[in-house]
This record gives sequence, structure tokens and C-alpha cells, in this order.
Amino acid sequence: MHHPLESLQRQHHALLPPYLLRLPSPTILAAEESQKWMIQHILHDPALGSYTPERGYNRSFWRKIVAELEKGVEAIRETEPDSEVEVDEVFYELLADLMVSSPSSSDLPQQSYRTFVYDRPAWTGQTGESRVTLLEEQVAIQAGTTGLRTWTASLHLAHHILTSPTVLFPDAPSGLPPCVELGAGTGFLSILLAQLGADVIATDLDGPSEGARQAPLDRLRGNARLNDSAKSLQIEALDWTDALLPFGDRPPIWQGLTSGSSRTVVAADVIYDPSLVPPLVAAIDALVGSSSHAIISATVRNPTTLDLFVETCHKSGLELRDLDLVPMPSSDPTFWDSALDAGSNVRIMRIRRPHV
Repeated sequence: MHHPLESLQRQHHALLPPYLLRLPSPTILAAEESQKWMIQHILHDPALGSYTPERGYNRSFWRKIVAELEKGVEAIRETEPDSEVEVDEVFYELLADLMVSSPSSSDLPQQSYRTFVYDRPAWTGQTGESRVTLLEEQVAIQAGTTGLRTWTASLHLAHHILTSPTVLFPDAPSGLPPCVELGAGTGFLSILLAQLGADVIATDLDGPSEGARQAPLDRLRGNARLNDSAKSLQIEALDWTDALLPFGDRPPIWQGLTSGSSRTVVAADVIYDPSLVPPLVAAIDALVGSSSHAIISATVRNPTTLDLFVETCHKSGLELRDLDLVPMPSSDPTFWDSALDAGSNVRIMRIRRPHV
């Protein structure tokens, strides 16, 4: 378990909605040392630099914290009349600045930096914290794409990569195998894998960006640059529908991905549109060699669509098996989830070709 203030820092950096915050008691929060810690490690966290949450989120977060601080100060003074504890002026000055301009319909949050803080697992041979910082849209779907924010299934798969790597990747007992991610979106999973030492190719659709709205591949490239992962992370455009074409008619990237050493396919939150199931399965079938497999993490939103995916895999001659993994704990999660489907059931599946 993390210290409550460390947990609060991770919740803030991950943009957990203020109404979902897991807070220490008001009296603990209002203690002088707690207030100093929040100023140093949340408000002025040097590791964030300029990649701080957007103004609207900070306004709501600190309004909630100041209200709790005031409750805590009042409770302390009731039991300790001589106490000189008070809410640090830094918080009032901050809140006053954030309240100067209230949001309107034209400047509702569209995008924000979001930072996931995690503990490096012992199997990496390193200790301490690492971070994945992303620029994300703060609306659920932008212009028909879901690739501009990090979804629940990605966070759950990332948790299991950290805690159960040998279950996910039994053929790479001493580390992580080379991977290719389908529908990488914001790049969260690929960046995490690269930070852990994997050789990763992250793929998504290419296309033009329109004004401030970035195409998935542009956002993926931008997020990779925000993190210390460029050396082992390769980014490529990949359209699943090309897997439905004869091999000779596919773009060159397909030959590159299917020749040489095999890669483990990873994907999360890619099963949401029935019309995309056939090309998705075709892409998995094309990329999974005789000695590799795919790990797919799926949030169970529409069971019918998920059933269609399973059925299509079987019709394509692929073996699919659900992995028995202990779910990420909700009380002290590895990654705090602000998505609309947080708390939903997540299936993690292994897909491979049958052994002859």
C-alpha cells in the first residue's frame, strides 16, 4: 500500500475526477507536514515540469482539497484549541488564480497532460518510480476515434505486465519479448513496454491532423517524444484492412513485421466496432507466427461484439484462451483510471496458432 499522500499525488497526475478521489482524513490532510508535502510533490512536482494537468482539472481538484483542508483545520482546533494550524496561503492564492476565469462552452477541457506514476517491478533489476506522460483528449471520443485517450483495458494489461510478465510472456522468462502493438492510440502500453526494456513497434492508423485535432499516429509520435523511450520504440502506420489483401498487395510494413524474428502482438481496447472485427482478426492472424502469440485486453462493454471476435478467431483457425489473472486491486490500483468504463470487467486473452 502506498502512503495516502503518495496515492493522492498519483490520482492527481492521472486526472482522477475529484469526486472519485481517495483522500486521507481531513485532519491528516491539514497537518502542517502534509500541506508542505502537497505543495512540494503535487503542486510543484519537479518531475512534471510543464506537463501539468489542464487548468479546469486543477481548479476542481484544488477546490476539493481546500474544502477538505478547512474541515481538517476546524476539526483540529476543536480538539486542540491552542493549535496554530491553518490552511497554507499558497492554496488560497492558487485557487484564486484558478478561479479568475471560469470555463465556458468554448474552452471546456479538450486535452491535458496525464501522467501515470508506477513502481518499477523487482524483475527489472531496478527500483523506484517511473512515469508515463501523455497528452490526451478529455472527451470520450473525438471525431470518431478512440485513440486519443487511454482506456481501461490498457491500464489493466499494463498492471499485469508489471506483476505477471511470465504468465503473459512464458517464452521470455528473463524479460520481455519483442512486441508489436496494434491500435496503440496514445502510446501508453508501447511506452511502458519500452521503458521496461522491450523492443517495441507501436502501430496505428495514419491520416491528416485537422487544426488542434491530431490524427492517432501524430499523437502517438508526440507522446513518445514526451517520454524516455525513443531508443527502443519504433512507430509505424498500419491499417488492419490491409491484412485482408493478398500478401503481395499489402504495404511493405507487413513484410517487415512478418519476416525475421517473430514478435508478440499486444493490443488493448481494440474490440468495440463489429465492422472492425474481421480486419482485426486478419491482422492478428497475419502477425502471429508459429512461435509467437497475441495478448489482447478487452473491456467487456458489448458482449455481442466480443463474442463475434472470439467466433471470428475460431473460424480463422486461431486458438483463444482467457488468462487467469488476479484483477488489478481497486483500493490501491497500480494505475488510477478516469475512463468512463472504469470498474468494468476486463478480459485478457492469449491467441495463437494451433500446434501441429
